[in-house]
Amino acid sequence: MIETLYFSESIKNNILKGARWAKFLAILGFIGTGFMVLAALAMYGAMSFIGSDISRFDQMRPMGSFFKFMPLLYLGMAAVYFFLCFYLFQYATKSTNAVINDDQSEMELAFTNQFKMYRLVGITTIVTIVLYALIVIRMMTFASQMAGSNINSI
Repeated sequence: MIETLYFSESIKNNILKGARWAKFLAILGFIGTGFMVLAALAMYGAMSFIGSDISRFDQMRPMGSFFKFMPLLYLGMAAVYFFLCFYLFQYATKSTNAVINDDQSEMELAFTNQFKMYRLVGITTIVTIVLYALIVIRMMTFASQMAGSNINSI
């Protein structure tokens, strides 16, 4: 059974225009994801190259674990960003095919991918807000500890 879309020509044109922009942004996102992976690999290589030198300096010791964590953070961000771009690309491709072929099931798949992208953006936003809150709490705790200690006598 062939299903047809019940969209006006104006709606179809707007979907096609939006799909072109979505595809463009997804491709740029894939390129950005590649750069993030390259940056993570470069950081990992730099850490293995100068890793022993960082431990020599007492001032850098607290930052050493942070520097070792950075490549993993970049890889994690790249993974999330890849899936955002993948869902956006799938939406663009499937919505274009649905409009051109008047295929209802293809449009349903397009909107499913759009929903997945929005859901991932929402989850990522919530996680980011929670992490920011934890960082602020940690900074306030650290500041109160520093104020409580007799740091002026040093």
